[in-house]
Amino acid sequence: MIDVSEYRSLPSSPGVYRFYDKDKVLIYVGKARNIRSRVASYFAKNIDSPKTKQLVDLVCFIDYVVAFSEEDAFLLENNLIKENRPKYNILLKDAKAYPYIVITKEEYPRLLVTERKMGKGEFSFGPFSEYNFVDNIVSIVKDVFHVRTCNHMLTSENIKKKKYKVCLKYHIGQCSGICEGLVSQDEYSHECGNAIDFLKGHIMKVKRVLRSKMNSAAKDMNYKLAQKYKEQVEAIDAYRSHSIVTNTKDFNVDVFYCEYDDTAFYVCYMIVKNGKIIFEKSFVEEIV
Repeated sequence: MIDVSEYRSLPSSPGVYRFYDKDKVLIYVGKARNIRSRVASYFAKNIDSPKTKQLVDLVCFIDYVVAFSEEDAFLLENNLIKENRPKYNILLKDAKAYPYIVITKEEYPRLLVTERKMGKGEFSFGPFSEYNFVDNIVSIVKDVFHVRTCNHMLTSENIKKKKYKVCLKYHIGQCSGICEGLVSQDEYSHECGNAIDFLKGHIMKVKRVLRSKMNSAAKDMNYKLAQKYKEQVEAIDAYRSHSIVTNTKDFNVDVFYCEYDDTAFYVCYMIVKNGKIIFEKSFVEEIV
């Protein structure tokens, strides 16, 4: 934690910054592509928002956490705001919700996107910082595994009664037509299992399939389709390196990291609750 007058010493890295009042009470959490530049903007003379000006007048101390990427900063900010509910995040309405990709627990599971983690038995993946990224991943799951996205109450009995008809997604290759029984329940369950494995990170097989389709489309001079497969491969690579800031497994752990040199000891302490970083504190102890 540093005195507010020393904000120019902050790093120019992506991450999260935290503002504290004179009593060292956390009053605001923010994210940034460049921590130093973003914090410096608060202390410019031309602040128009009265609420922001009021916030800045109260800031006495600043703390920060450097993230690996801007996406990690988004997600860490989200975790810290929801857990700590700083006063000015609520006033400035910065507590944004982030999307999850979910495969439901039903007789015939479906794929959906939601802003909340689902209940027991559902497979939730995320949260993610951008809907565009989520759309690309969902497109891959539909194109490759044909998991349904409709809201039909699909049961074996309703399929036997021919209650539903295939929709456009079947005709464009994004659904297997399970609503009309065009594939067996075992086949559909197998593809849903493959989709879950893919979302868990077991993705090399899918990349090989997509690259093969991309090369075939390019040979046929269908460059638009080849570009679509190329973008999906890139989305998979991005998904594979998805943030370590949050994890869908519900585990609780305290993390300590220590390092030292000739002048000081450096200690970082984090609390992970339900798979999310909710608290971080760094200490420096000079060697006398």
